[in-house]
Amino acid sequence: VRAGDIGPWPPPPAVLEETVSELRTRAKEAGDAAEAELPEWAREAVRPLYVGEHAGRQAERFEECAYVYWRRADEELAKACLAAADALRAGQGADVPAVTALADGVAPPGSPPKGGDLYGDDGGAGAGGGYVEEDVNA
Repeated sequence: VRAGDIGPWPPPPAVLEETVSELRTRAKEAGDAAEAELPEWAREAVRPLYVGEHAGRQAERFEECAYVYWRRADEELAKACLAAADALRAGQGADVPAVTALADGVAPPGSPPKGGDLYGDDGGAGAGGGYVEEDVNA
């Protein structure tokens, strides 16, 4: 996942837009303190989007990757993908390093907001036009 071979499989746009809206509200309330905290807030907000009700979809993606790796005779990566899928289905996805890497692909640790800003002044790009969407489309 970190090498970019698979993922980041961002959550649906509507879910991300809701998350960005919540982050905007939090940033406005925090004022100047938001800039330093924003990267961690984004990671905290995005990580749950890969587990819970979304875990099944993510597990399917890992299973598909496992098949591809198996066909390429890379049993180690195939097994790792299946282990991630099993953990997601068992409700333990938050403990899987690959899931953390997926979330980091959408909201990288320590990354500043890109394009527009989290305060809604994003040149008309909409709710996803700031911090999160830029990383999703990178």
